[in-house]
Amino acid sequence: MYNNEEKANAAYREIRKNAGSNQWLQGLSGVFGFPYTTIVDVGVLFTHYAPMFNNIRAIYNRSEVSIKTAGVLSKNIVHELLYDFVTDKLMGNIPIIGVYFNVICAKALSWRLGILFTMLSARGEEINQETVSDVVFVIRNVYKKELFQNKSAFSFIPPDRAEFIEMIVSSTDVSEAEFTDKIMQAKAILSK
Repeated sequence: MYNNEEKANAAYREIRKNAGSNQWLQGLSGVFGFPYTTIVDVGVLFTHYAPMFNNIRAIYNRSEVSIKTAGVLSKNIVHELLYDFVTDKLMGNIPIIGVYFNVICAKALSWRLGILFTMLSARGEEINQETVSDVVFVIRNVYKKELFQNKSAFSFIPPDRAEFIEMIVSSTDVSEAEFTDKIMQAKAILSK
């Protein structure tokens, strides 16, 4: 079937597709303002993020995420969702210019969650819930700087495809212990 690079490339395309769709949906909701922005924020959990996760899992021949696993996983990424929600609500409800912030927040969150979903799926079938928040920390702090090259909170550049593929391939089919060790090493560097 696919080799590891092809799988990572397919995941990249899936994230890009979702980010593109989500940014337009969120931008359109920004035109109408509150409460439509909040309704769309909740809706994309079911129309974009959950399907994206399961589509990426399918690329890696992993089983779909159960409701129970999704619930536990969401507890570990709630701060990521809340950060986007607060930023989106503060900036996204400013008339006219708020549409831009809705689009940027949607695109950025789609990519951050997509990278998380890809790393967890590439690693293996099981998801170690204790590692998820550490992975989110690393994605936000290391990969945002290295992969996204964003110089401002008011812009967003998607990750470089080659660097994304390299990062994901290094996480593919490794043991949970090896994966955790890599994440903890990256976190220790960031915490200094």
